[in-house]
Order: sequence, then C-alpha cells, then structure tokens
Amino acid sequence: MSAGTTDVDPKVRDRLLQAWRGEIEAGRVYDLIAERMPDREAEILRRMAEAEGGHRRRLETRMTELVGDLYKRSTGDPVTDELLWGIRKDERAHSLAVNEMRSGVADGAGPSEPQPPPHPAQVRLDKILGREK
Repeated sequence: MSAGTTDVDPKVRDRLLQAWRGEIEAGRVYDLIAERMPDREAEILRRMAEAEGGHRRRLETRMTELVGDLYKRSTGDPVTDELLWGIRKDERAHSLAVNEMRSGVADGAGPSEPQPPPHPAQVRLDKILGREK
C-alpha cells in the first residue's frame, strides 16, 4: 500500500522532484544539441537523452511508490479526474507508438530492411548505456 502525500518526508519529495526535473532538462538539452550535430555525434547524444529518460522513469516509479498513481487516484474534482484519465489514456497510446517505432513495425507491416552490424564502438556505448536503465 502506498503512503499518502502527507506521509512523505518533504525533503525526500523535494529531492525526488529536483532530480526528476534535472533528468527532464538534461534529456531535452541532449536532444537540442543533437539537432545541430553531425549524424554520428547526434546519435550518441540521442542515446544519452534516452538514458536520461530511463533515469526519469526510475524516479517516477519511486514517486509513485511513495504517493500512489496520481492518474488513478481521485482528486475529488470530476473535471480534474477526467483530465488526468485522458492524459493517462494518451500516455498509454504514446507508449505503444514508441514501442512500435523501436520495433520497426508500423501498421502491421514487417520490420524495415536489415541494418548492417553496429560499429564496435556503438556496441560498447550501448553496453554502457544499458547499465543506466
């Protein structure tokens, strides 16, 4: 059973929120820099941004453990509850779309053309970034 928001130590809550915001900002900064870089460097930065996303998700999991699922819990205001329910539904759809993009399958089509094997440096980077998840 999760604790209510009043049961969470304010220092813990504030530190988690600070770290969460930092992960969002770092991911966005990497994405913005990647837009201006050559393909090779941009891909590395995008992977770093993805790792920041993994950190963010871990923090969100911990925050949910502490205060419960804010999308599921009633606020007492039907309009706000409906808004949060709609956001939750959209997030699920976004998650499915991202999974579809990563798998290379869209609209029931098969995977795209086979890709050449990754460069050994890319394999090493993937291994390092994999530890971040």
